[in-house]
Amino acid sequence: MTKEATVSVRLTAREKSGLDADARMKGIPSGTAAAGYIAEGVRRSRFPAIEFRDGQPGRVAYLVGSRWPVWMIVELVRELDGDLAEAVDLIRKPAALVRMALAYADAYPQEIKDSEALASRRDFAGMKQEIPELEHVSPEVAAALRRQYPGLDVKSIHDTDWAALADEVLLELLDQEGRVLVTRDVNTVPVHCKARLSAGKTFAGVIYADSKKLRQTDQRGLIRRLAEVVKKHGHEDFTCRSGWL
Repeated sequence: MTKEATVSVRLTAREKSGLDADARMKGIPSGTAAAGYIAEGVRRSRFPAIEFRDGQPGRVAYLVGSRWPVWMIVELVRELDGDLAEAVDLIRKPAALVRMALAYADAYPQEIKDSEALASRRDFAGMKQEIPELEHVSPEVAAALRRQYPGLDVKSIHDTDWAALADEVLLELLDQEGRVLVTRDVNTVPVHCKARLSAGKTFAGVIYADSKKLRQTDQRGLIRRLAEVVKKHGHEDFTCRSGWL
């Protein structure tokens, strides 16, 4: 168990007022809020590549300027059998920053374990609240499929202006262009597809990657399964059809 120590901190009246307001909003004592921010400041001083965002549990450590929480970077490197170079390519941040994220995880292993344990108990909808980008397949997956099938017209939504579109708008756009959607959102997208059919509309097809069967960081597995789908069904009309990986 970590031992606690007491420190005295002087704040201006304005700073104290802001701290009190923040604590009230979070439903915690002002002293607890202050202790949390001090701890974060110490950690950021030691690991400048880390920033903290509100999430579950509590404040979550992220690689600065990215959508990657540190616990997910640890999980990714584990899935890649320790291949840091491949992890860097997938995360699309300098190797030095990724190494610092891993060093942070080594320094605070219990925090990482707690986050991983919570993630393992949450469904996709819960994870998406913390990391909205999870539902879209990464550019690296699209690039890998293009290498395997040079004539395949495949792109990641992250490489377009579509990522922020509402699901119903995105489905309409994809239907117009005849593009099959690959998504991890197994909760809301099926509802929108059903609604389109009920309204007499079509959709260009959807392939679902269930996060309970295919982990978020298993890029190799996702690429392998999508490649199998392309090989077996790439010549077929997928209009108004759904498939699962």
